[in-house]
Amino acid sequence: QYQDAYYQLVLYPAVACATVNELYLRVAQNHLFAQQGRTAANDMAKKAFALFNKDAELTKYYNDVMANGKWSHMMDQTRIGYTYWQQPETNVMPEVKTIQLPDSALIGVAVDGSASWWPNQTAALALPQFYSYQPQKYYIDIFSRGTRDVLYSVKSDAAWVKISEAKGHVTDVKRVWIEIDWKKAPKGSGKARLTIDGPVGQQAQVEVIANTVKASLLNDFNGFVEVNGYVSIEAQHYTRAIEAGGVKWQVIPGLGKTLSGITPMPSTSVPQQAAHSNNAMLTYDVYLQSTGDIDVQSGFSPTLDYLFKGGLKYAVSIDGGQPVVANVHPLASMREWEKAVADNLVISSTKHKIDKPGKHTVTIHMMDPGLVLQKIVLNCGSLPNSYLGPDETKSIK
Repeated sequence: QYQDAYYQLVLYPAVACATVNELYLRVAQNHLFAQQGRTAANDMAKKAFALFNKDAELTKYYNDVMANGKWSHMMDQTRIGYTYWQQPETNVMPEVKTIQLPDSALIGVAVDGSASWWPNQTAALALPQFYSYQPQKYYIDIFSRGTRDVLYSVKSDAAWVKISEAKGHVTDVKRVWIEIDWKKAPKGSGKARLTIDGPVGQQAQVEVIANTVKASLLNDFNGFVEVNGYVSIEAQHYTRAIEAGGVKWQVIPGLGKTLSGITPMPSTSVPQQAAHSNNAMLTYDVYLQSTGDIDVQSGFSPTLDYLFKGGLKYAVSIDGGQPVVANVHPLASMREWEKAVADNLVISSTKHKIDKPGKHTVTIHMMDPGLVLQKIVLNCGSLPNSYLGPDETKSIK
């Protein structure tokens, strides 16, 4: 007797949300694969259409079958095909692309962390760099671009590169994982080249860079280490939370786009006019390989200037240096505010200079209450573009 209530309150919201999100994912993959000439482009188009129809079926069941139509039309508001804030008149299937595949055996190659692909780019592709203190694996996609299946092989000019499947058969796509044998890797920075051979005359190159850092450099270090030109930290993973003047730090689980938020409490705390050493603060220990100018990007939940004092402020310092004060308000335009609300995130940046590589401490100084910090990213010059920002850098414990 509870099945209708369960469908309405639990199952439908979960399945319908997942369906629409997967629809947009398949559409995005279709666009990328079509650009690359992948065989899978047409499959992604078919999956997108199937998900669009599934959404309609879910709505029909909700309206006409569940509880004999008791809640008919409650879920009729359109939700697919938005191009701006106003809803379209009807759900509109997003545009997908279909491609004509040549009747031949052709391969393409794409690598983890890059929008580039071969043969569109004839120069060697490059995997993200590897680091000994954070053993990673990155993938290479070898995909079909024609109607015929193909054979491939992957060879390395260095014995310290590990290849998951050095030879194989591709119908759609083969994902080959690359790792480093750190016992064989050269000291310092080593470079290797992978050669990917397909049918006759089809050969792609992929560059691999491995960085071996002396273990002694990280002795007694507990913090986050730079990889590929950035450090990414979830705000709640602070090294130290310093509470002062009656201000305490409170983690709000699930509030952040990627994990959580952390905020000074109570929200009625007296604002600080400057960043003082006796303020409440959060510290984050990091190990940087880069030197020179860096950009500390602090991601906050969007807020209004509810104190009416010209904006909510915070400050950032490195290694106890002079704090750099930043104002989260005002946003420059209504368009920026709309984007902040839609993204549930405002990214504020401060500029700093690093004189030497090694261990450093980044401090977030509380000045005004009401700010909810979600994430911190140190951009040392090589931050890739992404909607959610880079995944959290693994920490050394």
